[in-house]
Amino acid sequence: MFVPLHPSLPLGDQLYAHLRNAISNGVLRPGERLPSTRPWAEQLGVSRNTVLLAYDRLASEGYVEGRGPRGTFVAVDIPAELWEARRATGARAGAGTAGAPRSNAGRPGASGGRLPSDTGRGARGGTSTGTGTGTGRGTGTGAGRGTGTGADTGAGTGTGTGGGADAHTPAPSQAPADPRLSVEGRAVSRLPGVFSPYSASSQAPLPFDFRHNIIVGDAAADRAWGQIFRRFLREPRSSWRGYERSAQDPELREALADHLGRTRGVLCRAEQVIVLSGSQAAFHLVAQLFLDPGDRVLMEASHYLGVRSSFLSRGARIIPVPVDDLGMRVDAIPSAAEGAKIAYVVPSHQWPLGGTLPFARRQRLLAWARRNGTVVLENDHNFEFRHGGPPVESLQALDVDGRVVHVGTFTRLRPGGLHVNYMVVPESWIDLFDAALSLSGSVASALEQRTLAAFVREGHLERLNRRARRRAREQREAMVDAVRNFLGERVHLRVPGAGFHVHVTLQTVRPREIDALLAVAANEGVRLYPDLPFHWKAPKHPGLILGFGDLTTARIDEGISRLARVLDERRWAGGGT
Repeated sequence: MFVPLHPSLPLGDQLYAHLRNAISNGVLRPGERLPSTRPWAEQLGVSRNTVLLAYDRLASEGYVEGRGPRGTFVAVDIPAELWEARRATGARAGAGTAGAPRSNAGRPGASGGRLPSDTGRGARGGTSTGTGTGTGRGTGTGAGRGTGTGADTGAGTGTGTGGGADAHTPAPSQAPADPRLSVEGRAVSRLPGVFSPYSASSQAPLPFDFRHNIIVGDAAADRAWGQIFRRFLREPRSSWRGYERSAQDPELREALADHLGRTRGVLCRAEQVIVLSGSQAAFHLVAQLFLDPGDRVLMEASHYLGVRSSFLSRGARIIPVPVDDLGMRVDAIPSAAEGAKIAYVVPSHQWPLGGTLPFARRQRLLAWARRNGTVVLENDHNFEFRHGGPPVESLQALDVDGRVVHVGTFTRLRPGGLHVNYMVVPESWIDLFDAALSLSGSVASALEQRTLAAFVREGHLERLNRRARRRAREQREAMVDAVRNFLGERVHLRVPGAGFHVHVTLQTVRPREIDALLAVAANEGVRLYPDLPFHWKAPKHPGLILGFGDLTTARIDEGISRLARVLDERRWAGGGT
């Protein structure tokens, strides 16, 4: 634990104040072990007695407790009210150099605070006043230093603006200027987030989990990947020369250009393939290159949250376009979208309704973009997992003007997600995107790139995709049958032509009841994923994204049967009122 000590002030008092504030603010939690006295004293450059005296003082006040040879620990019986009181009273206790409780660390505006702004006020709060001993400390939460005099036990008074100075810092004659966020920084601070609040990542597992973000990799693919990976690991270091200066593996670019040409009709040279560390990086890169504050962006009215956040972070104005069972309604593009800088579309598997944009609509969208000088950002989501019928050409393959940026990803390939993503950009933009990528640092691992290149080139990717499509067809049929048999007229069913989910609109549920419905279903062992976060405007009736890729046909049947009982019992009705 690092503690900055000022030589002109009593070292023991500073150490005591730092530890007490860390405990009070929840940075050191009940039952947590304090550093061993001897090595910590050496690290701080003080005598061991100084540390022991600080520990003794904290123990006498009930903050810590000694446990013999095991060491000194934060007391387990410190009441929670103590933390709340100290946060509320601010400067009377001092904020301490330790910061906010761990649960809020790193969150914009945590504990009621604010991010730095250009208003000249404290970065996380306004003015604070406090009393303290020795060197009092102004508390608030800002970046400004506090000034104070008096004893830490309350004998003196002190005032501080913003965050206040550390307990050992001499009072400056003038508070320093606060850091100020950029226009983009302020926009980022207001964003709702990239992922749905209903993500299952932080929830306890349930037996019937209809998650849709699944990994398609299987044992055969894992074996092939592992063999290739180990092969490259055994190569001599000399074979890796040049990779430290190159963000993109030329063999991977060549392999992807060939793969996309054969499977999607994408027409490109290897140099047009830009390799990054994730699809979110691709969206953000396009936003950075083409958007200024106030620029308009055309988007489907229901869409992936991450791309919306990238546009809003640039201060863009979103123009939503209605969608139907076939995707974006190009005929319904509003006049307010004229002159939009970017048109974002998911033509292969619209999210989350699942529609595939027909050829005629694709042509009309490209014609509209041509008239308006608009960049078309094509997210080719789930194109490789079609369940039948001839594949529809990508927008990039239809583009004759050089205005489509085609984005794809391999996150479904490996457990934990393979952090390699690609874009195909027009030839005239190759140097622009290469330069922007080198500045962004969104570079994929060289070892992952080389492994993926061989995985694609040796045919493992296409074989894996064929196996995944065969499995998904059986699961999809089971899901469609179960929804029709058990849910019937309670829902409107949409069956996408690709991917790993179906979509149902809940005809008897209102948006304000959805959280109650999810809770009741979870009590029955069923995890559900609503579509509400992905809509620009909440629909009259919410929908569910029912994923099937992680469930056996028997579990799909039982899970949908339980959902039907939950809907019929209506224990969730009126929730949120």
